[in-house]
Amino acid sequence: MKERSALLYLSAFTASLLFIHFALSYAFNSTYPKFLTFSYLLIYSISFFEILSLRVRNTTYSNTVPYVVLGMSLLKMLISILWIFFAISKGWIPTGAVMVHFFVPYFLMLAITSLLMIRILR
Repeated sequence: MKERSALLYLSAFTASLLFIHFALSYAFNSTYPKFLTFSYLLIYSISFFEILSLRVRNTTYSNTVPYVVLGMSLLKMLISILWIFFAISKGWIPTGAVMVHFFVPYFLMLAITSLLMIRILR
């Protein structure tokens, strides 16, 4: 699988997951649209660059790819924690709703990004 097709799969999965999340949120009257939109944008953008970092795997910089991917994962975790604290302090989401509205999509996106990266490296 090439990076281009992996990014298309990631985009389609993110859009469908966001749509399903919005639909379920409205169905259960627990909607936080600003928080959800920015959360998905944050997770998607870092996952996008994680997959793009694999483009250098067959060049002279190929020995740095594991470190770049690890650094992007750590950056994703750090920015996510800061984002949650910021959103709670602004009142965009209550503390009890963070698990459902952030960490479930976060781990789903983490899993799909990992699967796509494994498919690219085969």
